[in-house]
Amino acid sequence: LETKDPAPAEALSATQAVSNLDSRQTRASIDSERALKLRRMMEADIRRSIARRYSALLAANRDREAVKLAELLITTLDDDLSRIALVSQALNTGQGQEHAVRHMSWLEATIR
Repeated sequence: LETKDPAPAEALSATQAVSNLDSRQTRASIDSERALKLRRMMEADIRRSIARRYSALLAANRDREAVKLAELLITTLDDDLSRIALVSQALNTGQGQEHAVRHMSWLEATIR
């Protein structure tokens, strides 16, 4: 009478379980990296879009609305890139000098 040794089957099962776990962890890591990359891309797009609107509002002498829009960006994405995007876009469209005090305060906040 021949009996089969259950150990090789159990070892294979354990190996498969570890492999499946590694595969799931790898997929989760890739998904996490993709989500982070997508978030950064969306944030950059939001910065560009709001900075363009900000400078357009300044050019149209709608300062109060421009300030509200800038404050929305700065409070939502409270980072140096947002402040720099607003100032850069204003300068690129010739609106920087009229609002120099505001722009300088935003730039100073990036070096603290």
